[in-house]
Amino acid sequence: MRRLILLLIMFSIPVGAAYVYWLNLRVVSEFEGKRWAVPARVYARPLELYAGASLSPENFLIELRAADYRESASVEQTGTYKRQGDTFTLHTRTFRFWDGKVPSRILRVRFDNNLVAAVRNVRDGSE
Repeated sequence: MRRLILLLIMFSIPVGAAYVYWLNLRVVSEFEGKRWAVPARVYARPLELYAGASLSPENFLIELRAADYRESASVEQTGTYKRQGDTFTLHTRTFRFWDGKVPSRILRVRFDNNLVAAVRNVRDGSE
């Protein structure tokens, strides 16, 4: 019985090694040269805006500029904002989130003492 087990082990080690070597050659030949063929997506870090959030108007302005929002006299186009003191009106861009598409909105963000005092949808007045 011991001889049979020893023979099985001696046979299976070279066969297993050959199989692993064959799998390695197949994987390398399949993926070599295709390292950057898959398109990459880069997602920005989200900024959560809600009443009571600790954020100053100056830091909010930095976030808007980092997200490539442009200052404008009117917020008719997406990606624009208007500042009046500690109140910002911005037209967000449409984007696809993990659970679906989020439409663009016109928001009014009001600050008070380096806190977000209110975030309201201009069109329907909802928070």
